[in-house]
Amino acid sequence: MPIGIVSLIKATRVNTLWAQGRFDDAHRAARSAKTWAIWSAVIWVVGLIALVVAYVAFWAAVVATTH
Repeated sequence: MPIGIVSLIKATRVNTLWAQGRFDDAHRAARSAKTWAIWSAVIWVVGLIALVVAYVAFWAAVVATTH
């Protein structure tokens, strides 16, 4: 979540920089925002997969000990 916030902050700078005529800086800010957004999504997916694996392992252990 904090990484997603960084992405949003970077993205909000793009319009301001563009309006100021700082096109190179705007492109860099957009690229940076995209990178942060991608990393945020990757970390979220990895976390979700880890959660599902832990959930399945937990219930597998419960079933194994009750039978």
